[in-house]
Amino acid sequence: GGMRWESTRKKRVVLRVGYVGSEYRGLQKQRDLSADSTIESVLESAIFKAGGILESNYGKLQKVGWERSSRTDKGVHSLATMISLKMEIPDRAWEKDPDGIALANFINSNLPDNIKVFSILPAQRSFDVRRECLYREYFYLLPAEIIGIKSSCSSGEVEEHLIEFNNILKGFETKIEVQGDINKAEQVRTFCSM
Repeated sequence: GGMRWESTRKKRVVLRVGYVGSEYRGLQKQRDLSADSTIESVLESAIFKAGGILESNYGKLQKVGWERSSRTDKGVHSLATMISLKMEIPDRAWEKDPDGIALANFINSNLPDNIKVFSILPAQRSFDVRRECLYREYFYLLPAEIIGIKSSCSSGEVEEHLIEFNNILKGFETKIEVQGDINKAEQVRTFCSM
């Protein structure tokens, strides 16, 4: 079993979470899927076991104001997904631990190795993790052979294929303006940069 803390109050927090999504059916919890098939299902269970969610709220993400900065599909990994919720926390949770590493470790003790909470920070009650996100960065991997690069290619031929491929991808680049409450950020989705 994992570790559990004694809760004294409820506070909106932000968790920075990373995961290898190979064994999961995406980030977002879904009603018709088994309890351990999504990242959020497993994470919610670990937070509950650590003392961060009351039994009366467990299984009902809307009751704890659960929000995510973004979603991922089946088999996709993430280095820094932000999850915000109203969590039960101990008094002086960040005293001598401003990044909330100790709280994160309580949750991590209840998580499998392919999901990790890196930090837990206090947030304002009105904080909206999805709207406050300034940018998202995506990386896609594909076999070099798909763009014509073979082991027999010279370095000049490889360079030629990469230039041609990047020129094609520029046609798929999209810019999305995001209007937040306080600032305006521009998102650029670049499909490939080699």
